[in-house]
Amino acid sequence: MNASNEDAESVDAFLERIASLKDRREREDEERTRKLEEDILQGRRERQARRAGRSSIHLASIAQESNTKTKSTSNRACKIFVANQTLLTSLLPTICESTPL
Repeated sequence: MNASNEDAESVDAFLERIASLKDRREREDEERTRKLEEDILQGRRERQARRAGRSSIHLASIAQESNTKTKSTSNRACKIFVANQTLLTSLLPTICESTPL
């Protein structure tokens, strides 16, 4: 009778240990997931900040190009002038003159 009580207690202790390990694993998984989500969001914020910085630099360079009427390699609409008349307006990905020929 004494041996069966010890067996029952060891089974109960085993089951309790399994339950506590399961709870611990779930807490650790939740912590890892939370940290991963924070890292992902931080990375997104950093990329957006870099893009915003590049956008403002790119817009400033476009403004400077249009002010100085120099050649441009951006995909902007270019007009080809002949005798002060516009013959063609198109979106050209190549270098184009922004002043009449």
